[in-house]
Amino acid sequence: MTTNVRDGVAFEMATDSRWTIDLRPHGRPMIIGVDDVDYQKIITVGDKLLMFGGNSKVINAWKQAISLNAHYPKSVNVASMPTDGMAISIVSLTTGELITEQGYHTVPDGAGFAGTGYKDARRCWLENRDARRAVETAMQADCLTGGTVRFFNYRTGENNLAPDRSFEQFNSEFLRKGFVMYTDTSAKLPIAQAAAQDNHLHEVINQVSAGELAATAPCDPSYDTWSQADKEQLHATMRDLFNFN
Repeated sequence: MTTNVRDGVAFEMATDSRWTIDLRPHGRPMIIGVDDVDYQKIITVGDKLLMFGGNSKVINAWKQAISLNAHYPKSVNVASMPTDGMAISIVSLTTGELITEQGYHTVPDGAGFAGTGYKDARRCWLENRDARRAVETAMQADCLTGGTVRFFNYRTGENNLAPDRSFEQFNSEFLRKGFVMYTDTSAKLPIAQAAAQDNHLHEVINQVSAGELAATAPCDPSYDTWSQADKEQLHATMRDLFNFN
């Protein structure tokens, strides 16, 4: 689970800082996770504020493309960029207006919620109108939302964002600082200790090291595969915003 909240009333984005690899679909009652690594779900690019969720490899492809295109305009063909497995929200730091949003559940009051923790976050926000509190509430409901709540208030500029390091550093930190949560016993061990007791984890660690397996900030499964119309809409928006080809 991850939990992203866009609060269009208080002009704030908030998200948890946990990334995970869920092995339960593969018959293993465990989740590998890491908190508070310097790889951010919320970033600023010029006068834009972006919040991501989903597959870290897909997110990283967009981060790299935006950075490259800032130095070499129209060097990236936006139509070739991946979208499946990602949620994204972009607002203007100048006007506070929502520019585009995909993979979010919205409410008429002016907020959007993404991640598998969205229901608890939405319920809390509707009661309290507090984005950070909404993320904290989602943390209490599921162990896949966790770590420090990162936020950016795009009215005041107040934020606690950490530096956004490279994807390679992220993978290194994931293996160095990560932990394994056993869903059948509720035990939690450092990844090195867990791997010493489970040879299967060595295979997973090698896949992460090789870049074959990506950590995620999981979104609602209904948004895992984008429609062609949604892809084209995002591509058109990003082309205008960041001068993609």
